[in-house]
Amino acid sequence: MNINIVGHRYTELKANWHTMYEHIVNALYDLGHKTRVQSKVVLRNKLDHKKFIEGLKHTNDSVYIYNHAYLLELQQLGKFLGSDTIIMKPGAPSSNYFALDRIGYACTSSITYKKPYFEDTPFEDLYGTEIPALIENKANKWDNSHLRRTMVEKTPKLDDIPKDHILILGQVHHDETVTDFSFGDHVKKLAAVVDRIENSNLKNPLVIKMHPSFVGQSKGKGYDEFYKPLIDAWKEKHTVVLSMQSIHDFLPYSKIAVLENSSAGIECLMHNVPIISYGYPEYHWVTFDMRHLPQLIWAIENVSKWWDEKKSKSWLAWYLTRYMCHDFESTRRRLSELLQ
Repeated sequence: MNINIVGHRYTELKANWHTMYEHIVNALYDLGHKTRVQSKVVLRNKLDHKKFIEGLKHTNDSVYIYNHAYLLELQQLGKFLGSDTIIMKPGAPSSNYFALDRIGYACTSSITYKKPYFEDTPFEDLYGTEIPALIENKANKWDNSHLRRTMVEKTPKLDDIPKDHILILGQVHHDETVTDFSFGDHVKKLAAVVDRIENSNLKNPLVIKMHPSFVGQSKGKGYDEFYKPLIDAWKEKHTVVLSMQSIHDFLPYSKIAVLENSSAGIECLMHNVPIISYGYPEYHWVTFDMRHLPQLIWAIENVSKWWDEKKSKSWLAWYLTRYMCHDFESTRRRLSELLQ
């Protein structure tokens, strides 16, 4: 089978992107496929050139592997799709993990739309060893970045974290997962969630943790008119986190988390924190899948009526051991499934 690996969004590959390509090329070679890598994809010096051919060969029966894309986008751009298409994208819970999917990534992946068979997946071993280790190391999907690690280490820690709080999680407010996939202004949706809770009878403290990128990129269009006054008003009533402090510091004290479709949901599941999601993430099968804002207060007050800890743990175990890739063996297994 002819496999064409195309750069698409990224062609200069560093850090975990390079590792992803390395695992994929090695796995395809081991599976006996003829692999071709687009010439403009660079930084392949660690790859064994005996295992792939440089340059693409377009045929209708080829399989195409693209990075950071979704199928509808590729179709609209008129990209070669061949007989099958695979999307690759880094993901949680750590920089070692990445997804291979036929239709997209994050909340546009195949497992968002079609429920995977996960409920019988054993989770005891995972939660006894790997999950505690990931928590201890404060793992996240960018933890291989020296710059990010240094910034996190230098971040002043908020030690007085309110107990039994409602954790409101922000994500990259200009990212396509919220502006396009889950269309609309992410911060305005976040503000609607906070406002709804403020006008309820709930007594739990709120912790509003904005994405670290919001701090560095907050001086853009609309910041002074909308974002800054909003943040200032929140600070008068709630705990607002505008830093790179790890979410793992907060989750042991969280009663519940409310988020759109952030990969931080994986960390919430690791800590057994129930999630209310409103952006249709791929893990919505084990959250309160909130379709309308008036459902919010009921969901917070009635967690026991919708949250299933065993089901939640089984989904995460399935996700980490059957869907995501993190080394040669897991990549080989996943590609074997997709290419059969």
